Amino acid sequence: MMARNKILHGLIGLSLILMVWFGAANHPVQAQTQQKLQQIYRMATDFERMGYYDRAVEQYKLLFSWQPHNTTYYRGLKRNLERLGKYEEMANIIRRRMAVVDDALGRSDLGSALYKLGRIDDARQVWRQTLRKFAKNSGAYAQVAAAMISNQLFDDAIEVYKQARRAFGSDVMFAIELANAYAARSQYERATEEFIRYLERNPRQLPYIQRRILQFFDETDSLKILRTLEAAAKKQQPPPVPLLKLQAECLKRIGRFAEALEIYRSIEERRSPKERNRGNELYNFASEANRAGQTEIAIRAYRLLIQHWPDTPYIHSARMGLADAYLKAGEPEAAIRVLDDILQKPGQRVFKFRALLKKGDIYLQELNRPTDAIEVFEAIFNTYPDLQARRGAAISLGDSYLKLDRLDKAREWYEEAYKLTRTQDQALRNRILFKQAKLAFFENRFSEAMTLLENIQPLTTGAARMATEDLVNDALDWIFFIEQALPDSAGALPLYAKAEKFKTQERFARAASALQKLIETYPNSTIAPKALLDLGDIQGRLQQTEAQIETYQRLLENYPSSIYVDAAQFSLAVALETAGRTTQAIEHYEKLLVDFPESIYLEEARQRLRALQAKSGRVF
Repeated sequence: MMARNKILHGLIGLSLILMVWFGAANHPVQAQTQQKLQQIYRMATDFERMGYYDRAVEQYKLLFSWQPHNTTYYRGLKRNLERLGKYEEMANIIRRRMAVVDDALGRSDLGSALYKLGRIDDARQVWRQTLRKFAKNSGAYAQVAAAMISNQLFDDAIEVYKQARRAFGSDVMFAIELANAYAARSQYERATEEFIRYLERNPRQLPYIQRRILQFFDETDSLKILRTLEAAAKKQQPPPVPLLKLQAECLKRIGRFAEALEIYRSIEERRSPKERNRGNELYNFASEANRAGQTEIAIRAYRLLIQHWPDTPYIHSARMGLADAYLKAGEPEAAIRVLDDILQKPGQRVFKFRALLKKGDIYLQELNRPTDAIEVFEAIFNTYPDLQARRGAAISLGDSYLKLDRLDKAREWYEEAYKLTRTQDQALRNRILFKQAKLAFFENRFSEAMTLLENIQPLTTGAARMATEDLVNDALDWIFFIEQALPDSAGALPLYAKAEKFKTQERFARAASALQKLIETYPNSTIAPKALLDLGDIQGRLQQTEAQIETYQRLLENYPSSIYVDAAQFSLAVALETAGRTTQAIEHYEKLLVDFPESIYLEEARQRLRALQAKSGRVF
């Protein structure tokens, strides 16, 4: 504030010096005079920027008195007088300018000043006279309409724009201005019609027009906008491509992807076979549908592109997209068939590699066929010399052998992957160390597991920093767990390690059996509460909801002091919600909020609670 006041005092002092200088000057403007004008103008804009509009007015008055024909000086003076609400003075300044420069700008501004003074009839009379005097000047219509809009006279402005169209014989003149005026009056269908008119003459402005029309969907009935677009398309056969794209975007906005697909198909059918980017519209639509969760539509779009436009430069990307869409739709076998098609056809090496990698991941993660996954990942490791490809394949081979319960081979591949890393690959090394630690844990080599976990290092910079922080936190949690459980290493801990191995291998029934044995055999061990929590999670995976509820209740009843109580409370509420026992679920969510105000599950519990209460009619 002190610095700002210092600047202000400096500006005021300079202002007084310049005022004296100008008062004494009576010779024509020379280079020195022009320099002084520039100094005053800079001072005026500085005052204006700082919010000292009265001080700015003083400087602009100096400039205006010296050069009343200068539009920049005039607008600056008018703008700041308007900010100060000095409309009478503003009108006098405008009249002084009009004595020197009688143009549409001054007259429209005079009308605005009179309107603000409450002299409405005089204002309208000035505007009418302006349009008569400058009837052949399109800028006059724009300036008068702009003055009306600044005074919220949207209907009057609309009539001025229409008058201009009649005067110049154009049905597209001032289309954007009319559209904005109609939108301000909430006449969105008419605004859409004007935007369409503008689009027909300016197809490159599609992104802007599209953005503006989509904004209307938040303000009015979207079907009305769609009907306006459809009517415009029917008037022209064939409809212009930009108009069709606009229609498709609006259909997507309200989830009507199937209709949008037909529009993009028609666009592609109209394109010349010689166009280099033929197929890009359909490909982009398919990708967007896939991202939006419209997997059935995405599959149809990708297949349509592959079948009818096989020469498109997007053919390989479309096949990869189709495989991904099938995977999202829960059809991994169909995804494999598409990937095999990529591998069998001639194509770029990079796409074959991506197809092979995705195929291996599907075998391992989705189909639980580790033997088939091993065949794929070995092919990658032995075929591709790229270091990153070989490291990724080695890690996946370790995961595959782990699922086969070939822990010795899993260990060898993890070690091979680590050998292929460099010092700067700390994020990747952390991933491998975590996998090696889990493997050592499964084999009851608990001290070695802790040592490996302790070697996981946080990153200080880079895109992988957040993921690494999560891994570091997981490692710390595991170290703490193992340290607390080591006294039970002769009995309970090996059983827990066996259950963890089975869970990683997705042998959930055997994992549940191992955990149940641990709980029954070692009910007083430090691991028992964690075993119950994990058992509940596995029972949920096995869709044994009632057994899951009993497990969480048992944890809460038998181990009320456990560090896992808040997790059990939250998990119980979720299980009750899944079972359709809404009232009980609400009670347990509320109990979590009251009893565990610092729980990490708090925010999700609140969201779920609000949703349930809204559904049940209860007030939160």
